[in-house]
Amino acid sequence: MLFKFNSEPSFDKFLEKLPLSTFFNFSSIVYDMDDKKFVVGKPFLQFLYHKKLDIVLEKNHPPALCIVNSFYYSDKYNLKMSKKLVKYIACNYIYCQNDFEIIQESHFGKILYSKTILLNRIQDLISKLT
Repeated sequence: MLFKFNSEPSFDKFLEKLPLSTFFNFSSIVYDMDDKKFVVGKPFLQFLYHKKLDIVLEKNHPPALCIVNSFYYSDKYNLKMSKKLVKYIACNYIYCQNDFEIIQESHFGKILYSKTILLNRIQDLISKLT
């Protein structure tokens, strides 16, 4: 069955919910090319206000990539991480730490952070939680 996106009323609902399907709050914005307008999720507006990386939808990408990208975006744009994001990292890194370097090679084409550096930074984040 073919689905014509721009003529279906359900596409508008899909487009409204799409910004809520991202992992990071700063990604919670979509451009509607047909209507030539941005569809902005509330998490994006919260990002603009607080200037802090946060999670929108936890069950999204591979955790290793989410963790690596958390440090990458935090470093690149000088952003702090929310408590929720730090807790996510603390709860998930142990299960995916062996994938940190592999995921970087496939995503960035190179290793930006060694496993040792990431584990040290994660421990530093966790120590600040308590």
